[in-house]
Amino acid sequence: MNNTPVSDALALRATASAFDAQRGKLPIPGDPHRSPDSAAVARQISELGTLISNLGDEVLFRVVDQDQEAHTARVITSFAAAVGPASEAASALGAVAHQLSFLNQTEHLRDQPDAMDAREAATR
Repeated sequence: MNNTPVSDALALRATASAFDAQRGKLPIPGDPHRSPDSAAVARQISELGTLISNLGDEVLFRVVDQDQEAHTARVITSFAAAVGPASEAASALGAVAHQLSFLNQTEHLRDQPDAMDAREAATR
């Protein structure tokens, strides 16, 4: 494995770019052009899962390297630090998927008072 400062910086930058691209796809409440739909949210969860797995691989490849460079600990820390926020984003998308599923399953009940309150809460 090539763990030079330049190659590690490029790997960190590529990872940051991948997360920036994913961030640009996230649904924005109230924005009709970026409102969530179940398939898009599921796709985003899958893409974030892949990015999280890639972060783990980047950490693992460096941790098991017997010939670590002086800068490697900082690189490992940088990749590892991104796991938490990425996982929080995946969790939030999971909550959105759950709410969208609830709204889909209760669509036929939308005119009933109890269902209207629950559906309104899920929409928020």
